[in-house]
Amino acid sequence: LVKEPLDVCREPALLPMSSDGSLLFLALASEGAPDPEARHDLGADRDLDIYQLDLRTGETRVLVDDPGDDRAPILADGWLYWTHNNYQSSVVFVPVSGGESRLVLDEAECSRWHPGGRRLSFKYGGSRLVDAGLWWTVGAVDVDEDGNPVSGRVPIVDGYNQDNWLTWSPDGDWVVYHSHRSPDPIAYFGEGEWVDDIFLRPTEASQEEEIRLTDFGRETWNPDWSPDGSEIVFTTFPVGEDGVTLWMIGIDPETGQHSTAQSVALPDDMGEVAWARWSPEGELAVVEVIPGPRIRALRIRDLDGSWSERLVEFDGRWVTLDWTPDGMNIIYSDMFDGRLQIFTIPRSGGEPRRLSSDDMHLSFPDVSPDGRWIALTRFDNYQELRRLRLR
Repeated sequence: LVKEPLDVCREPALLPMSSDGSLLFLALASEGAPDPEARHDLGADRDLDIYQLDLRTGETRVLVDDPGDDRAPILADGWLYWTHNNYQSSVVFVPVSGGESRLVLDEAECSRWHPGGRRLSFKYGGSRLVDAGLWWTVGAVDVDEDGNPVSGRVPIVDGYNQDNWLTWSPDGDWVVYHSHRSPDPIAYFGEGEWVDDIFLRPTEASQEEEIRLTDFGRETWNPDWSPDGSEIVFTTFPVGEDGVTLWMIGIDPETGQHSTAQSVALPDDMGEVAWARWSPEGELAVVEVIPGPRIRALRIRDLDGSWSERLVEFDGRWVTLDWTPDGMNIIYSDMFDGRLQIFTIPRSGGEPRRLSSDDMHLSFPDVSPDGRWIALTRFDNYQELRRLRLR
């Protein structure tokens, strides 16, 4: 009875039906058939809305079209109930000494400083359930000495499927980034032909000139440059292996020629590694995943390859870190009063100090080259139960 395929979200769902069996209620991204090209358009109006499908005629009619994702409809006592999802993200600054957050960019995440201190890269595109990540784009803005944007957003990496985690080399001549690149539009994340790798290219080059650095993992992400630009560290789930592992790949900073990626040996008492960042002196700080519910720890790989004891254990999932430019302190995110907040701890260990008291989650810290600001992602994902009286 349906005239054409329905544009539904791929998740388990009940499909409530009216008492006489003539009407079906469901969440759709549009009334027509899914368009793979539109799924990759970050500006497309493709949030989930609640529709009524007349099983007698095959006609659909929108009942709820509020901004944000409306999903999981149910019927009870003449009321239609559903869940409203709204995801908000922005880039904010917090002083390295601690204090209030300052809004810098709306609808942006995962920012990284250019080594010159006058540009920020970031992921943008927001979040919508039906196309989960297919439209994410990496862009950049120019900023003044206080980090205020002085230009519009310029896309840097913008292909089919997800692009993320761009960072500049120490001399600013190269960029490295993570991509789930697809040659053509795909219908759903994880289907069709796509990759999950790290790419390199000269900063001023076009996307067609990119160099693929990896081809062996899944969720290969979080690339970071060594201080001299000769190595890139990253984490990945290698195919055929269990857990997240730490890898490095050598780079010639003059030509971009690269060596074969090699895994980094971890001590026997160390769990998975969820994040890694180089210090200004060439040490590695990592977020260790300890077996158990959401427990993490900070550890350091010294210049001689030895590993420190755990500096601190804490709670959180999207827990990331960075160093201050003097290499004396590590900035990281930890749960406080139900929210991810920003903390600092000396490189030598000691008592952590909280730097933020925000009413939303703060994570993905990146300290400015002059050591004044911490660029952060401020995000909140809230849900509401809503209802509508049916006639």
